[in-house]
Amino acid sequence: MAEMTSKGTPHKVAINEAVDLAKRFCDGGAPRVINGCLRTYVKDHMNNGTSQAAEPKP
Repeated sequence: MAEMTSKGTPHKVAINEAVDLAKRFCDGGAPRVINGCLRTYVKDHMNNGTSQAAEPKP
């Protein structure tokens, strides 16, 4: 998540790298869980490639 929010890496690239690492180093359904968690994070917290948390709140 930090790679997407602070370094500006496109979320699709960061998610793909995380899933590839999980496939290499984890067993079972870990890649699916990681993919689901990160995609949910993007859907809930990212807006056009920027973090909504960084936007000032009214």
